[in-house]
Amino acid sequence: MRKKFLSLPTGLLIVLTLCFSIAYSPIDANDWFEVPVQLKANGVVIDTGASWGHCGPTMSDIDGDGLNDLVVGDFSGKFQFFKNTDSNESPKFAEGKFLTDTNGNPLTVPIY
Repeated sequence: MRKKFLSLPTGLLIVLTLCFSIAYSPIDANDWFEVPVQLKANGVVIDTGASWGHCGPTMSDIDGDGLNDLVVGDFSGKFQFFKNTDSNESPKFAEGKFLTDTNGNPLTVPIY
């Protein structure tokens, strides 16, 4: 007859103890994340102002100069363009401008 290594209640108790230990062990966020940095444009912290909701930042070479620029969409559906004036390794951003169409109307995405 084959011997059981652990009985079901003992094995279950060990699994639950391990799960509890992992779930409630202290986690230092610094082990997982970098320290947050506020992005600046023209030396001023970028703030989308009165628009409510969260922002959606992305970086891409918008103007074709080889530098990754910053575009921030806000919950109002508008987009601000921040031109990178330095380098991809150490970007510095110019003051933000709302993206517009060829007639000067703000580009927007309907939110509902």
